[in-house]
Amino acid sequence: HRDGMLRRLQAGGVTVQDNIEAFSLWNLDRTDQQDAPPYTNTYSYVTDGSGVDVYVVDSGVRQSHVDFTGRAIPGFDGINDGLPAASDCNGHGTHVAGTVGGNTVGIAKNATLISVRVFGCSGGGSTVVILNALEWVSTNAAAAAAASGRRGVVNMSLGGGRSTVLDAA
Repeated sequence: HRDGMLRRLQAGGVTVQDNIEAFSLWNLDRTDQQDAPPYTNTYSYVTDGSGVDVYVVDSGVRQSHVDFTGRAIPGFDGINDGLPAASDCNGHGTHVAGTVGGNTVGIAKNATLISVRVFGCSGGGSTVVILNALEWVSTNAAAAAAASGRRGVVNMSLGGGRSTVLDAA
C-alpha cells in the first residue's frame, strides 16, 4: 500500500524528490500526498517507472499515441475482431494508460505500457477472457522478472458485477 511504503521510505531516511511538476490536475496532485487536501498543485516523484512493466487490462491501448513515445506495446488480445493486436477502439484503455504512464499527465512516465485487451469496441467482455488475460499476465510477468529482473504492475480499471471466480483468481 502506498501510504505504508511512504512511511517505510521516510523511516529509512529517503526524503529526496528528484522531479516536481507544477499544474492544476488534482488527481495527480493527490497521488503524491500522504494526507488529504489541501492540494499543492504539484506532482512530485522520485522515480519515473523505469524498469517497470505495467499491464493495462482494459479495452486495449493505442500504442501509436504520441504521449507514450514508443513505450506502449501489444501484449494479450482476447477479442477476435480483426483489429491490430491489443489495439483500442473504445478509448478507455488508452485513457487509463495515459494516467498510468503518459508523458504529459502520467504517474510513471518511463514505464513500459503493455496492452492487455479484454474488452471490445463497445466496452463489453467476458469473465473467461479476463481470466485468460490474467493467466497470460502472470506467466509473462514472471518470465520478464526471471529474464531481466523487471518489475510488473497490473492495472485493472474494470467494472461489472461481483464475480467469485475473478475474486478467487
